[in-house]
Amino acid sequence: EEDEEEEEDDDEKVKEKTIKITFFEVGARVEGDYDAGGEYFPGFISSLSLGRDGQPKYDIKYDDGDFEKNVLREFIRYDLNHPANSHRKRTLSSSSPPPPTTTLPSSSSSSSSSSSSSSSSSS
Repeated sequence: EEDEEEEEDDDEKVKEKTIKITFFEVGARVEGDYDAGGEYFPGFISSLSLGRDGQPKYDIKYDDGDFEKNVLREFIRYDLNHPANSHRKRTLSSSSPPPPTTTLPSSSSSSSSSSSSSSSSSS
């Protein structure tokens, strides 16, 4: 009986060390709030990394040639006007739909990234 209690305690410890994050996949057609200015522009996710805080950060290549690094998830939404996302129109609103959900161990968030929220180069 004591062994069973120890196993339960171990299970609880594992659950406490697990975090739930959502992310856009690399290549996803999105709209990004360029430089957090309140206006969204079409592009695609060119890379994804986890910051030291475990939060996903994205690089976006915009259709007009601009590029933005380390964009936080809150400034990105699916581009529902793009044919690649036509299947999403049935289930998601155009506001800021949630991307797929994945659970990762918190200890695996060791990928380093700069702490700035975004930087860009103009075309």
